[in-house]
Amino acid sequence: MNSIFLHSAPLYFISKYNGNNLVYDPRLSSSENLISELISKVVAKSVFYPINTYQTLSHLSSEEWNNGVYEKFKSLTKDYGLLYTFSGLGGKLLEEIIQTLFSFSLRTSARTTDNKVVLFLASLHGILPFHLITYPLQVATTRMISVPSKYRDLIQTVKTINDEEGTEGLYRGIQYSIIEGIPKVISNFIAFEVCHVLSNVLFGKNLSNTLLSSENITLATIGLLVSSAIEYPFTKAKTIVQGGIKNKESVPNALFSVGENYGLLGLYKGFSSTFFKIPYLFVERGLYKAIQSYYLKSRGYASPVLFPSVTYAHQY
Repeated sequence: MNSIFLHSAPLYFISKYNGNNLVYDPRLSSSENLISELISKVVAKSVFYPINTYQTLSHLSSEEWNNGVYEKFKSLTKDYGLLYTFSGLGGKLLEEIIQTLFSFSLRTSARTTDNKVVLFLASLHGILPFHLITYPLQVATTRMISVPSKYRDLIQTVKTINDEEGTEGLYRGIQYSIIEGIPKVISNFIAFEVCHVLSNVLFGKNLSNTLLSSENITLATIGLLVSSAIEYPFTKAKTIVQGGIKNKESVPNALFSVGENYGLLGLYKGFSSTFFKIPYLFVERGLYKAIQSYYLKSRGYASPVLFPSVTYAHQY
């Protein structure tokens, strides 16, 4: 029996990077769907990775950087070459692959079972065991971006952190990471409510009705920006903790410290880079559908629609 999952936003790809955004095609095998998802995620993540590097720098920025984040980014790129903009990409892709394999296996199980434990884990696949395995990769990636003179590659970075700070250093901020699904759920819920109101105002429709592609894309873009705006300060604080900055040993401490010293603008420094999530998700979805289309055409099926009209409740 297929399980119906309700998302806190109106479009497939609105639910961020946790794997919910790519729609399983039952005409393809599990391996073909998985390959489509893996390739699309890896390619899109690689193409837009310099934006991630810039945003990480903006999270870690301080009064020491008198010329601003952009000048710091440009200076580091000049000193270490264009490859600096891809610092930590290997760790980020490894994290993405592990997460995708983990979430895909749970979602595949959820489609064929009524087991409440499996369904619950499928709804939390981006929050629990995954972080325990991949969190050191997040920390290493952050360090490689923030101090490239000291942290040169993934293995050397993990070893250096472990030697100097112990296992605790590799898991700085893990407490928040395990429960970060809470602000994400809240932000997605608020984003959905905003989209629900706008859907009635702009299109005269409830989200329970089928939306046209153009309406869906409009609401998804708004919903993505609303949810990102709510999550951004928490993500910034976690990145600061991962960066090993002194006197910022916990996410709440980093959050309050930035707010106290730099105000609301400090908490949202670098937020403009979030707008690149929109083309990122379009590229990711376009690649996913292109690969699925290749498999479907080889079997004589019609190609999938890139941005179909969908309802708020849909099947994985």
